[in-house]
Amino acid sequence: MATQPVNQPETESEKQPQLYTNFFQQHILNGVDYWCTHAAVQTIDVPVLDEKRENILKAISLGLGVDEAWPLVRQLIIDLATYMERRGFWDVWHVMLERAIVTAQRVSDLDGETTLTALLARVCQRESQLAETVRYYRRVIKLARQTGNRYEEARACSNLGFLYIESGYWWRSEVLSGRALAIFDKLENMHGQAHTHNHLGCLYTRQCHWKQAQGHLKLACDIWRDMDDKHGLMRGNENLGVLYNEVKKADDAIIHLNKALQYAELVGDEAQRGFLLNNLGIAYRDKQNLDLAENYVKEAEAIFDRASNQAGLTLVWWNLGLIQKEQEQWDAAIKSFEQSLANSYELKNFHGVIDLLLELIESEVALENRLQATIRFDELQSILVLHKPNRQHVSLLAKIKDCENTMHQFLV
Repeated sequence: MATQPVNQPETESEKQPQLYTNFFQQHILNGVDYWCTHAAVQTIDVPVLDEKRENILKAISLGLGVDEAWPLVRQLIIDLATYMERRGFWDVWHVMLERAIVTAQRVSDLDGETTLTALLARVCQRESQLAETVRYYRRVIKLARQTGNRYEEARACSNLGFLYIESGYWWRSEVLSGRALAIFDKLENMHGQAHTHNHLGCLYTRQCHWKQAQGHLKLACDIWRDMDDKHGLMRGNENLGVLYNEVKKADDAIIHLNKALQYAELVGDEAQRGFLLNNLGIAYRDKQNLDLAENYVKEAEAIFDRASNQAGLTLVWWNLGLIQKEQEQWDAAIKSFEQSLANSYELKNFHGVIDLLLELIESEVALENRLQATIRFDELQSILVLHKPNRQHVSLLAKIKDCENTMHQFLV
């Protein structure tokens, strides 16, 4: 007769591993909970967060391995997102968000996945990863519609609309911004309304519709002022500064850019300080105060260099080349333009590539370097075969035509 198996009670040695596991998981839960409720996280106290950042990130990283900690980890990531973005810690944050999305999928948290994907899209946008940003925002829209999350749908439409400005898809940008604004109006969400008006202001600036652009940007600033949103006011004043730079009203640009710079320092947005300083360099270059312009640009360069911000460095070297060109420091200008050109190729910013090749051709012509001018002109022609600007880019098309005329005369 077969012997029936007997259930034996666990021995003390068998209980030990489970006890250690429970203790370790509880330790992780306590750590995540501590940072979730920490005053520095709740108020975005930048100096304290700078000091404690590694500890917080370690708590998040450990928490992602414990399903029971997920609600706390998700909230901590959301609360910390603006700090990580503004301080320029994009690489580490990108990886953390990817891990968090995998966790959200594992625990079937569709709302969490939607919000975290939106945050990842924002980081990719700051990193100038165009294709990835578009892909993530489209996924956010899809997820938000599945769950009926109208706010996240509108926010993704607004941000994707802004992204399409740089890509030259202006009709798509206007349609998406209009859809976002309609949802935000229905939700009575002032934050979303302000951001979308700001995006429309940027779109109309790019289209040279100055009055419409100014109206949307001022409306965005009015809303942010009523909300006491300093970061929004930084953005709005920055874009007004860009608009005034475009219409060659340097004094007005300087007023708004300095306001934006004050707000950037208040909210601790170090990455945006670099862009503001570069734009101040443009304004002072237009005023022919070239020494002060160069000082601002060099300060911006140091910020972008510390953060390995390639998009920022591209703009800085471009601007520096223009300053050096004004000073007739042709060799230095060519070096700066070449640095910016290499980055523009890397970032697949082909309109930037075209503009920089035009600057390089003009510089080589000024130096009467027939061979180098011809090499650059041939490079330009090759790029235009694949990436010719459309008729919306009036000023760039005019510059290409002028360059072709110049080269025809130069090579005769």
